[in-house]
Amino acid sequence: MASKKKSRTRAAADGTATAAVGVTGSIFRVIGTIFLILIVTALLFLCIFAYYVKTCLSTQLDVELEDFTVSLTSWRSVSGWITRTSR
Repeated sequence: MASKKKSRTRAAADGTATAAVGVTGSIFRVIGTIFLILIVTALLFLCIFAYYVKTCLSTQLDVELEDFTVSLTSWRSVSGWITRTSR
């Protein structure tokens, strides 16, 4: 009698655990799908924006490397920072 009760209890527990795992898996599947949709949408937007910058804005910008000057003191501070942080 006790063994039948234990087997029924174990069967009920197994069924409950299986249902819980199924629900949890479904929830993670939905969250993963939403996350993938957001990533793909963001990548698509970035590609469109990069194309816009390349075709429309790059022709309007008049920036050359010679327009920017870097003094020796700023390079020393950057190289000193790199030396201090790499230790």
